[in-house]
Amino acid sequence: MACTVGSTTCAAPTQCGFDPVQQADLCLYTCSVTSDCPDISTDCVDGICVHQGCGGVGDGGVDYAGTLNSSCNSSRFNDGTCVPQSGLNSPGVCLQTGGTTTTACNSYTRCSEASQMCETGWACIPTGSNGGPGNCVEFCEPNGADTCPSGQSCVLQSDGVSGNCQAAAVDAGGGTAPDAGLGECDTTTCTGCPAGQSCYCFDPFDVDGGVLACTVGGIECQFGLPGLCQ
Repeated sequence: MACTVGSTTCAAPTQCGFDPVQQADLCLYTCSVTSDCPDISTDCVDGICVHQGCGGVGDGGVDYAGTLNSSCNSSRFNDGTCVPQSGLNSPGVCLQTGGTTTTACNSYTRCSEASQMCETGWACIPTGSNGGPGNCVEFCEPNGADTCPSGQSCVLQSDGVSGNCQAAAVDAGGGTAPDAGLGECDTTTCTGCPAGQSCYCFDPFDVDGGVLACTVGGIECQFGLPGLCQ
């Protein structure tokens, strides 16, 4: 939430502080160490939890450590995944990893809850617009060496930057195509996902990488770009 530094707008345990990645004064959690910050995309700096930029040179010429779609430093060396983000002062945001899951996860957990944190090389993408529960997604460099497991390939996503490892499935013509799981869907009609999955789109106003459920005729998915099946 936006605020004015020095005001009492923010409720405990947050206080108003400047987030250099979002370039705004926001209500941010207070902390002594990074493990005090519940959001896996934040780091404890000068007593407040601010978002960790990564992925190279951002707006203003700041060179952020880490590599897009690959590793970055969260609470320690190379314990995070650098997830591309648009509209920020950095090319990406570093999400802490190092957990034990590659399926269901929670973006508001830290090292003490390894069973809800994604393995290294994956990132927890929330299924709601405000973070929290989500699914682990394996990131990769779509224009670099293929680091995906056997039987999968690195597929460029609809944002034109992110790469996700996806299994290949046989299409009607006998060739291979990316599996619909974590694949793209039509956000105009909210269709194109296999049974048991729904169409989502990335929330352009959520720096934590949140997604919104597709609604026909709604404004959730911007400009008719492809969405994500989950």
